[in-house]
This record gives sequence, C-alpha cells and structure tokens, in this order.
Amino acid sequence: RPMNTLVTYSIEVSVVFIILFLSYKILFNSNSHFKLRRFILLSIIVISFILPQIELNITNPIHHRLPVLANMSTVVLPTLASKQTSTQPTEIIETSSNISSTYFLNNIYFLGLIISIALLCIELMRCISWLKKSKSCQVYFSKEIQYPFTYFNKVFVPHSLKEHEENSIIIAHETYHVKQHHTLDLLISRLVLSLLWYNPVAYWYLKELKLMHEATADAFVTKKYGEEKNLETLLSLKLSSFDFSLQNTFN
Repeated sequence: RPMNTLVTYSIEVSVVFIILFLSYKILFNSNSHFKLRRFILLSIIVISFILPQIELNITNPIHHRLPVLANMSTVVLPTLASKQTSTQPTEIIETSSNISSTYFLNNIYFLGLIISIALLCIELMRCISWLKKSKSCQVYFSKEIQYPFTYFNKVFVPHSLKEHEENSIIIAHETYHVKQHHTLDLLISRLVLSLLWYNPVAYWYLKELKLMHEATADAFVTKKYGEEKNLETLLSLKLSSFDFSLQNTFN
C-alpha cells in the first residue's frame, strides 16, 4: 500500500508540475528578468509537491438522507444478494488482473527511481573527487579539464586558459555561479525530480533552470565588463558544450 501511495502521489505531482511549467513557458518565455524566472522555476517544484497533499474537506449533510437510504437498502440488498453467486467469479478475475498490472507498474516505477538516484550518486562522487583535487583553491586550473565549470564553492578552469587575455571575465562568470549557489539549485532540483524520472518535462525543466543560471551570470559579466567584451570572450573560446546535470559550464 505505501508503494501504491508513492506512485499515485508521483503521478499527481507530475500533472501539477507539467501544468505549472508549461504555464511558465507561455507567460515568461520572452521575459528578460532572469532572477525572477529562476525564482519561479524553483517555486514550481515546491508548489508541485505541496499542492497534491492539500485535501479539500466538503461537508455533506448526509444525515438528512439516512431515511431514504434505509428504504433503498431494503430493496437493493436482497437483489445484490441474489446476484452475488453469479458475479463473484468475474469480480475475482478482474481484481487479480488489476493487482498484477498494478504490481508490474510499481516495479517499473521503483526500478526507474533507483536508476535515477544511482546516476545522481555517481555524479556526486565525481563532484566530490573534483572538490578534493581543488583542496583549498578557490579557482583550480587543471590540464584534465576541457571547459570551465563550477561545483558548489569551487571554480574549475582548463590550464590552457590560465594565460588567456580574457581570463578575468571567465573567472568572474563562474564565480557568480558560486555566489548565487547555483549548484545547490541543481542538486535539489535533480534529487526532487528523481521522483518524476518518467516525465520528459522534468529534463526540459532542468535545462531551463541551467539556462537561467547562465543568463544571470552573463548579465552580471556584461554589466561589469560591457557587452562587447563579454561577447568577444564567448566568441574567442572553442569549448565543449557537453556537461553534467550538476555543473554550470561556460558555453
């Protein structure tokens, strides 16, 4: 029964989540207030998981109908008793079929949930390994890195960019991710959305959230160094666009 409850709750959350996210895309897709959009995206998760737990208690004066129900029972109950022997085998077959299909769906859901959480754990292990390598450095340069990215309070930059003339812009961009705790956004979202692993909109959501992170960081760098300088830096770098779900990459 607890398994059925979790699957049902996940479906309810998924429906609310899809409605809210699609509404966000329709209403805010052309909005340039990126901090506001980030706040709305984070709020969508909270609302999606809270709203299905709200129960509406509707009072019904059923005591006024008790005499009518009592009269109906004297007519209905004998009829049901006479039909019980004929309908019982069919009901047993239908019930067993429903139980088997529900059991199968539960197993599929929990298998996907386990795989999703396992992949997240692998990413966290990779994140921890990079954090150990950086030790006490705020900005860590490495020949193993192909593109700049951030994990929590650390900035990781390829060693080839250490002498780059626009190095300060790259570090400022990545440092902004650190100050705004963008990795924490991604970690919480990724963990919570593991319950919705079957929902393609959840992956679209994560992509949108990372896009808002990059937009706010670009806006910060543009304000500090100017738009032309920021665009020149972006165009001068040939970087891989591949990243992991917990990374904020400079691309």
